[in-house]
Amino acid sequence: MTTNDVIRGAVTLDGFLEGRCFKSWDEFVRTLPSMLSVEIPANATNVSVGNIQPTDDQRDNLWVRKDNSGSFMGLFVYSQGAWQQVYPPPLSAILILGDSRSIPTGYILASDASFVDAATLVSLQTLWVAGGLGPPIWYKLFHVFYVGV
Repeated sequence: MTTNDVIRGAVTLDGFLEGRCFKSWDEFVRTLPSMLSVEIPANATNVSVGNIQPTDDQRDNLWVRKDNSGSFMGLFVYSQGAWQQVYPPPLSAILILGDSRSIPTGYILASDASFVDAATLVSLQTLWVAGGLGPPIWYKLFHVFYVGV
């Protein structure tokens, strides 16, 4: 019988300053990772953390990938001969509240994404809430895709 081990870590909001206001959605998105931390229990095995790809004998590990500055880039597993990103899921739609005229760096508005087919876009847009008639028309509730920084 196959079993799955579960490793739980607490997500902590430890860098938030009470009463802090952000000038833009982009500023909030860029600041959020610095306000969160996850403590992986010391008894956890098969977890690699860092900006350097795990070695060949660590391919059964979960890789918590960071960039050179130490910022979280995603969770990766080794599959089909390469490290595959499993979180955040590549090319998954994220519903956000903000201003569709000011998309954070590293994200793309769903209606501007060439990889989204027409039927999917229509389905996503049923949830969008117009913010103003423009021109151009903009939205305060809309979908974006993370495409990388």
